[in-house]
Amino acid sequence: MSVIAQVFAWIAIAIHVGVWVLESFLFQRSWVHQGFFKIAAKDVPGVLLWSVNQGFYNLMLAGGMVFGVIAMRNGDTAVGGPFITYTCVFMAVCGVVLGVSDWLGLGRPKGSSWGGAIGQALPPILVLLTF
Repeated sequence: MSVIAQVFAWIAIAIHVGVWVLESFLFQRSWVHQGFFKIAAKDVPGVLLWSVNQGFYNLMLAGGMVFGVIAMRNGDTAVGGPFITYTCVFMAVCGVVLGVSDWLGLGRPKGSSWGGAIGQALPPILVLLTF
């Protein structure tokens, strides 16, 4: 695994861990639900269960990438390579789905999720391209 791929992998890990914290623990704070996720305060109770659950999806994705990177660094390419590939594809596809959902205006004002879509999809795509 190239050094560049490892850097992008750790960026993807950091993004997913950070979003886990925001979605699972800090979501009820206005600077999070309104600032990051563009969710009105009146809608927070209705989406809190979704938010916590989604946060843990992000944590599991980060964990998969950590596992893959550590396996690769320890020379176990038979385990690390497929783990990283699967995790990167999962992250990238979810980022594309977020972008399409944003483009369609599903649930939030159009254009409010492009940063999240790019942040979720671009680092794992770059991992795959530089692997």
